[in-house]
Amino acid sequence: MSRSSMDDLESHESHDRLLKDAYDHLNDPQDWETHIKQSLKQRIPNYMSAIASVSLLLNLLLIVSSLCLWAKTRSPLPPWPDTLYSPAQNAVEYEIVTFNSDFPEDHSGTTDFYGASPKAEEAWKNLMKPYLVKISNQEASKLSRPTSQISRDPDYYITSLDVYHQLHCLNDIRKMAESYVQC
Repeated sequence: MSRSSMDDLESHESHDRLLKDAYDHLNDPQDWETHIKQSLKQRIPNYMSAIASVSLLLNLLLIVSSLCLWAKTRSPLPPWPDTLYSPAQNAVEYEIVTFNSDFPEDHSGTTDFYGASPKAEEAWKNLMKPYLVKISNQEASKLSRPTSQISRDPDYYITSLDVYHQLHCLNDIRKMAESYVQC
Protein backbone atom coordinates (compact mmCIF):
# COMPACT_ATOMS: atom_id res chain seq x y z
CA MET A 1 0.00 0.00 0.00
CA SER A 2 1.30 3.37 -0.88
CA ARG A 3 1.91 6.12 1.63
CA SER A 4 -0.88 8.36 0.29
CA SER A 5 -3.50 5.60 0.39
CA MET A 6 -2.47 4.81 4.00
CA ASP A 7 -2.83 8.44 4.93
CA ASP A 8 -6.29 8.50 3.32
CA LEU A 9 -7.32 5.37 5.22
CA GLU A 10 -6.11 6.76 8.54
CA SER A 11 -7.84 10.05 7.85
CA HIS A 12 -11.09 8.27 7.02
CA GLU A 13 -10.85 6.08 10.13
CA SER A 14 -10.16 9.05 12.39
CA HIS A 15 -13.12 10.90 10.84
CA ASP A 16 -15.42 7.90 11.46
CA ARG A 17 -14.18 7.62 15.05
CA LEU A 18 -14.87 11.32 15.68
CA LEU A 19 -18.38 11.02 14.29
CA LYS A 20 -19.05 7.88 16.33
CA ASP A 21 -17.81 9.55 19.51
CA ALA A 22 -19.87 12.67 18.80
CA TYR A 23 -23.14 10.76 18.33
CA ASP A 24 -22.60 7.99 20.92
CA HIS A 25 -23.82 10.21 23.73
CA LEU A 26 -26.97 11.01 21.72
CA ASN A 27 -28.17 7.42 22.12
CA ASP A 28 -28.97 8.27 25.72
CA PRO A 29 -32.34 10.21 25.82
CA GLN A 30 -31.06 12.50 28.56
CA ASP A 31 -28.00 13.43 26.51
CA TRP A 32 -30.22 14.04 23.47
CA GLU A 33 -32.43 16.43 25.47
CA THR A 34 -29.37 18.27 26.77
CA HIS A 35 -28.01 18.58 23.23
CA ILE A 36 -31.32 20.08 21.97
CA LYS A 37 -31.47 22.57 24.85
CA GLN A 38 -27.91 23.68 24.24
CA SER A 39 -28.57 24.01 20.52
CA LEU A 40 -31.69 26.12 21.17
CA LYS A 41 -29.83 28.29 23.65
CA GLN A 42 -27.28 29.02 20.96
CA ARG A 43 -29.93 29.80 18.31
CA ILE A 44 -32.38 31.85 20.42
CA PRO A 45 -30.01 34.78 20.96
CA ASN A 46 -29.46 34.88 17.19
CA TYR A 47 -33.22 34.98 16.52
CA MET A 48 -33.81 37.54 19.25
CA SER A 49 -31.09 39.85 17.97
CA ALA A 50 -32.46 39.55 14.42
CA ILE A 51 -36.00 40.36 15.61
CA ALA A 52 -34.72 43.28 17.69
CA SER A 53 -32.74 44.64 14.73
CA VAL A 54 -35.71 44.42 12.35
CA SER A 55 -37.97 46.02 14.96
CA LEU A 56 -35.50 48.85 15.49
CA LEU A 57 -35.22 49.49 11.74
CA LEU A 58 -39.01 49.51 11.29
CA ASN A 59 -39.44 51.92 14.21
CA LEU A 60 -36.80 54.25 12.78
CA LEU A 61 -38.52 54.13 9.38
CA LEU A 62 -41.86 54.95 11.02
CA ILE A 63 -40.37 57.88 12.93
CA VAL A 64 -38.61 59.32 9.88
CA SER A 65 -41.70 59.00 7.66
CA SER A 66 -43.89 60.56 10.39
CA LEU A 67 -41.51 63.50 10.69
CA CYS A 68 -41.48 63.97 6.92
CA LEU A 69 -45.28 63.98 6.75
CA TRP A 70 -45.50 66.35 9.71
CA ALA A 71 -42.98 68.73 8.13
CA LYS A 72 -44.89 68.66 4.85
CA THR A 73 -48.16 69.62 6.57
CA ARG A 74 -46.42 72.47 8.39
CA SER A 75 -45.43 74.11 5.11
CA PRO A 76 -46.97 77.57 4.69
CA LEU A 77 -47.67 76.94 1.01
CA PRO A 78 -50.03 74.30 -0.32
CA PRO A 79 -48.29 71.26 -1.81
CA TRP A 80 -50.39 71.37 -4.98
CA PRO A 81 -50.13 74.88 -6.50
CA ASP A 82 -49.60 73.65 -10.06
CA THR A 83 -51.57 70.40 -10.17
CA LEU A 84 -54.92 71.80 -11.42
CA TYR A 85 -55.17 74.40 -14.10
CA SER A 86 -57.07 77.59 -13.41
CA PRO A 87 -57.37 80.67 -15.61
CA ALA A 88 -56.45 82.68 -12.50
CA GLN A 89 -53.26 80.70 -11.88
CA ASN A 90 -50.95 83.48 -13.08
CA ALA A 91 -52.73 86.03 -10.90
CA VAL A 92 -52.42 84.00 -7.69
CA GLU A 93 -49.70 84.96 -5.24
CA TYR A 94 -49.43 83.02 -2.01
CA GLU A 95 -49.14 85.07 1.13
CA ILE A 96 -48.70 83.94 4.71
CA VAL A 97 -51.22 85.68 6.98
CA THR A 98 -51.52 85.22 10.72
CA PHE A 99 -54.93 86.10 12.12
CA ASN A 100 -54.74 87.41 15.67
CA SER A 101 -58.42 88.07 16.24
CA ASP A 102 -61.86 87.16 14.98
CA PHE A 103 -62.93 90.79 15.08
CA PRO A 104 -61.98 93.84 13.05
CA GLU A 105 -59.70 96.40 14.66
CA ASP A 106 -62.60 98.42 16.08
CA HIS A 107 -63.85 95.25 17.91
CA SER A 108 -67.45 96.13 17.06
CA GLY A 109 -68.05 92.69 15.54
CA THR A 110 -69.17 94.13 12.23
CA THR A 111 -67.49 94.53 8.86
CA ASP A 112 -68.43 96.23 5.62
CA PHE A 113 -70.07 92.93 4.58
CA TYR A 114 -72.40 92.74 7.60
CA GLY A 115 -76.10 93.48 7.46
CA ALA A 116 -78.33 94.87 4.72
CA SER A 117 -77.09 98.42 4.44
CA PRO A 118 -76.26 99.96 1.05
CA LYS A 119 -72.61 99.90 2.18
CA ALA A 120 -72.79 96.09 2.74
CA GLU A 121 -74.56 95.52 -0.58
CA GLU A 122 -71.88 97.54 -2.40
CA ALA A 123 -69.10 95.62 -0.60
CA TRP A 124 -70.60 92.26 -1.69
CA LYS A 125 -71.10 93.52 -5.25
CA ASN A 126 -67.46 94.65 -5.47
CA LEU A 127 -66.23 91.40 -3.93
CA MET A 128 -67.82 89.34 -6.70
CA LYS A 129 -66.20 91.19 -9.62
CA PRO A 130 -65.38 89.93 -12.22
CA TYR A 131 -67.96 87.15 -12.13
CA LEU A 132 -67.34 86.07 -15.73
CA VAL A 133 -63.95 86.02 -17.44
CA LYS A 134 -62.79 85.60 -21.04
CA ILE A 135 -60.12 82.97 -21.74
CA SER A 136 -58.31 81.81 -24.86
CA ASN A 137 -58.93 78.54 -26.70
CA GLN A 138 -55.64 77.19 -25.30
CA GLU A 139 -56.68 78.02 -21.71
CA ALA A 140 -60.14 76.52 -22.25
CA SER A 141 -58.60 73.23 -23.40
CA LYS A 142 -56.82 72.91 -20.04
CA LEU A 143 -60.01 73.20 -17.97
CA SER A 144 -61.44 70.10 -16.33
CA ARG A 145 -64.99 70.88 -17.52
CA PRO A 146 -66.40 72.30 -20.75
CA THR A 147 -67.02 76.00 -21.28
CA SER A 148 -68.86 78.05 -23.91
CA GLN A 149 -67.37 79.79 -26.92
CA ILE A 150 -68.11 83.52 -27.22
CA SER A 151 -70.27 83.91 -30.33
CA ARG A 152 -68.98 87.39 -31.24
CA ASP A 153 -65.35 86.40 -30.62
CA PRO A 154 -64.89 82.71 -31.57
CA ASP A 155 -61.21 82.64 -30.49
CA TYR A 156 -62.26 83.05 -26.86
CA TYR A 157 -64.39 81.25 -24.31
CA ILE A 158 -66.33 82.40 -21.27
CA THR A 159 -65.94 80.93 -17.81
CA SER A 160 -66.30 81.79 -14.17
CA LEU A 161 -64.04 81.00 -11.28
CA ASP A 162 -65.70 78.78 -8.68
CA VAL A 163 -64.91 81.26 -5.93
CA TYR A 164 -67.31 83.78 -7.46
CA HIS A 165 -70.12 81.25 -7.61
CA GLN A 166 -69.45 80.29 -3.98
CA LEU A 167 -69.47 83.95 -2.91
CA HIS A 168 -72.74 84.47 -4.81
CA CYS A 169 -74.34 81.56 -2.92
CA LEU A 170 -72.93 82.77 0.40
CA ASN A 171 -74.43 86.20 -0.26
CA ASP A 172 -77.82 84.58 -0.94
CA ILE A 173 -77.58 82.66 2.35
CA ARG A 174 -76.66 85.90 4.13
CA LYS A 175 -79.79 87.52 2.74
CA MET A 176 -81.96 84.60 3.93
CA ALA A 177 -80.70 84.81 7.52
CA GLU A 178 -83.17 86.09 10.12
CA SER A 179 -80.81 88.86 11.13
CA TYR A 180 -80.88 90.29 7.59
CA VAL A 181 -82.86 93.47 8.00
CA GLN A 182 -82.99 96.26 5.44
CA CYS A 183 -81.57 99.48 6.90
